Amino acid sequence: MEEGSRPEATGGHALAQPPTAYREQGVDRSPAGARMSTSSSSGMNTPLPRHADKQDAETHGTHASDNAEDRAELAKQLTFRPGERVEWSNLDFYIPVSDHSSALGKLHPKAAAQAVGHAVQKLRRDQDADELHPDVEKQEGDSTPAKYKHALHGVSGWAKPGEVLAVMGPSGGGKTTLLHSLAGRAVYGETHGQVTFNGAPRTKDTRRRLGYVLQDDVFFSNLTVRETLWFTARLRVSEEVPMDAKKQRVDDVIARLALGRCENTLIGNQTSRERISGGERKRVNIANELLTDPPILLLDEPTSGLDSNTALSVVRLLKELAHTTQKTVITTIHQPSSQIFAEFDKLLLLSEGHVVYFGPACDAVDYFASVGYPCPMGYNPADFFLELLTLEDLNPHEQLAPIKATLQEAWKRVERERLLEGGRGHASEVGDGPGEAEGGTPRKTKSLTRDALQKAASLKKVVSHRASELGKTVSDVASGRDSAKYPVRWTTQFRVLAERAFKQKRGDHFKPILMFQYAFITLIVSCLWSNMAETETTINDRFGLLFFTSVFWGFNAMFQALYALPIERSVIAKDRASGSYAMSAYFLAKSTMELPVEIWYPLISSTIVYWVSGLRRTFGAFVLYVISLMSTYLAAQSMGLMVSAAVMNVQHAQVISTCLMLGSMLVGGYYVARSNIPNWLSWIQWLSYVQFGLSSLAIVEFDGNTYACVPSDPTEFSRGGTSCPVTGADIFDAYGIDASLGFGFYFGMSVMFFVVGRFIAYLFLRFAHATHKAKIRTR
Repeated sequence: MEEGSRPEATGGHALAQPPTAYREQGVDRSPAGARMSTSSSSGMNTPLPRHADKQDAETHGTHASDNAEDRAELAKQLTFRPGERVEWSNLDFYIPVSDHSSALGKLHPKAAAQAVGHAVQKLRRDQDADELHPDVEKQEGDSTPAKYKHALHGVSGWAKPGEVLAVMGPSGGGKTTLLHSLAGRAVYGETHGQVTFNGAPRTKDTRRRLGYVLQDDVFFSNLTVRETLWFTARLRVSEEVPMDAKKQRVDDVIARLALGRCENTLIGNQTSRERISGGERKRVNIANELLTDPPILLLDEPTSGLDSNTALSVVRLLKELAHTTQKTVITTIHQPSSQIFAEFDKLLLLSEGHVVYFGPACDAVDYFASVGYPCPMGYNPADFFLELLTLEDLNPHEQLAPIKATLQEAWKRVERERLLEGGRGHASEVGDGPGEAEGGTPRKTKSLTRDALQKAASLKKVVSHRASELGKTVSDVASGRDSAKYPVRWTTQFRVLAERAFKQKRGDHFKPILMFQYAFITLIVSCLWSNMAETETTINDRFGLLFFTSVFWGFNAMFQALYALPIERSVIAKDRASGSYAMSAYFLAKSTMELPVEIWYPLISSTIVYWVSGLRRTFGAFVLYVISLMSTYLAAQSMGLMVSAAVMNVQHAQVISTCLMLGSMLVGGYYVARSNIPNWLSWIQWLSYVQFGLSSLAIVEFDGNTYACVPSDPTEFSRGGTSCPVTGADIFDAYGIDASLGFGFYFGMSVMFFVVGRFIAYLFLRFAHATHKAKIRTR
C-alpha cells in the first residue's frame, strides 16, 4: 500500500473499504444516476522550434535558387511535428480461440483472420435475422462456422496532443489488442469500428507517422546503441533530410534520453557478457521511435521488467515528451505505483475488453466513489482499480456482487448520457471528459498563451509558404511521404541494410568457439588424409575426402541458415510494420553482404586441406575445387533459408532439414552407387544438391588424371590389376558418375539450387509471413 502521490478525491473516503470488503452477498451497487466528476487537467504551452526566428527572417529575404538546397534546408528546419488527435469509436476485435486450434490455430494469420471475419459476418446476419424474424426457430447444428473470442467490445475513446493516455486493466483485458488495433498491427484477427487521425481515416502512410514501442525490446545484439539509432535514422528519416541533420538528430535523441554512457556499448542479449541494462534497452526502444519525430507515440507496457525508480523515470520522460513537444502519447501499463499513476493525464480502464472508465486520471477515484466503490484513504488508486476488477476471478468459489458487470453497465450509462448531451464533440469542448459531477465544480482548462499562439500561427504560415514553393505539404516533407512508398529509395535501403547485416553477422560468426571448431576439424582432416599417393589404393580415400568436405560444409551451412531468419523475425516485423524498407531490399542485402563472412571459414579450411592431403596438385584444379565447394556450401545454405522461411520455427526446420540432408547424402553416390538405386527412387537424386556438388568435385579431381596400379593390392578400379593405369573414366564408371555432362553442368545445377532456394525463401518471407498489414472494417 502506497501513499503520498495518489490524486485526492472528495466524499466519504474515510468510510471507504479496500476491494476485499466487497465480498458481501447481495450488495447493491446500482449505478443509476451516477455521473463522474470533473477537474482541471494540466496543460502546457506549445513549444516552438529553435529556427522560428530564422524562418521569419527568410520569408522577407531572397530564396536560394537551387531547389535542392531549399528542399534540404526546409527538411532540416522541420524537426518538430506536433501530435495528432487519435479517435476510436465502437472498436470490436475478434480472434480465434485456442480450443479451435485444429482448424483456425493452424492457419496463417491472414487466413485465420478471414475465417474469423466470415464467422462474425454470419453471426451478424443471424442476429439481424433474429431481429426481423424473432419467431423463426434455428435448425439444430446451425452455428457460426468458426469459433472466435470477442476481445474488444465497442471500445471508444480519444487522445489529443500534449497529454499521456494510460490504458490500464487486468491481464487479458484487451490493452495490447487495443494498441494493435489503433496501429493497424492486429493481424491475428479482425477489427471492426472506426479509427481516425486528425479526423482522417487510417491510410498506408499512417504507419510511418506512428511511433510504436513494443513491449519486447527487439534489436540486433551485435550493434551498439549509436549504430542501432544511426541505422534507424538512415532508413526511416526522409532522404531529403541531409546526413548531417540525421546525425544531429541521433545526437539529440541520445542526449535527451540519457544514453550517452552506453552509446558505444553493444545491445547484447541474455547470453552476452557485454550488454546494456534493462532500463537502457527501454530507453533505446523509445529513442528508436523518436528519431522519426512521430506525432503519435504508442507504447506497450514500457515499464515491464523495470524497477520502480527506472519505471518512474521512463514515465516522466514520456510525460515530458508529451508536454514539451505536444506529442500524442498512448501507453499501456499493468500495475503502476502511485507516483507513476499521478503522472498520467488521462486514463482508459478496460475489463475483459469493456471500458469501465475513460477520462482524466485524477477524476477516476471520484467516479468509482460515485458508482459505489470508493477508494480507501492512502490506497494506491491503480492497485484499487485492478484489485476491484480481478476480485471475482481470484475468488471463483465465493458468491460476490457482480463488480465487473456493474462497472461496465455504469460506464455504458455514462456514455449514453454523453451522447444525449451532444456526443463526443461536446465533451471535447469541456476538456475531453465525460461530463461534470453533480454538485461538483466546473472543469478548468489551460489554453496556450496569446503570444505563443501568434508565434505558432506565424511559424505555420512560414513553413507552409516554403513548402508550397517545393510543391508539397509540410507533413509530406516532415514524414518523407511524397509519392514514395518508403522514406528512402530502394538503393539506399539496400546499402544501409547490407551494412547492418554485415556488422551483425560479423559479430555472430567470428567467435572463439566457432574458430576452435573449424580449426579442430581442419586439423583432424589434414592428419587423416595427409599426403596421399597417386595410386589406385588412395582413390577411395580421395573420393571419401571429397564426400566429407561437401557434406560437412553443407551440413554446417544449412543448419546455420535455420537460425538466421527466425532470430531476426521480430526485428523484421517491427521494421516492416513501421514501413521502413522493402522485403526485397532486406533479403537481397542480407544474402549479398553475408556471403563474404559465410565463405571465410570454408575457404581457409579447404585451402589448407587441399594442399596437405595431396589432391590434384595444379593451381587450376585447386581453383575449380574451391569454386565447386563454395557452390555446394551456398546451395545448402539456400536450402536452409528456404526451410527456415517456410516454417519460421527452428525446431520444425531442424527436422525438415535433417530429412533433406540425409536424403541428399544417401542418393549422393557414395553410400550406394547411383546405378544400384531402384528405378522408382532414382528421381530423388535430381533433388540432391550433394550429388551435384560431389560430382563436380570428382570431375575436378579425377578427369584426365591417372593412378598407378599396386600389384600387391589390386582394386576394383583396375579390375583386379588388369586395367592399368587407372583412368578417370574407370573411376566414374565405378561410382556411377556421368562425366560426359561435364563440370559446367554439375556446377550449374549447384548454382541453380543456390538461386532457386533463395528465391523461394524470399517468396515465403514476402507473402507467407507478411504479418505487418491488417485491415479494419467500418461497420
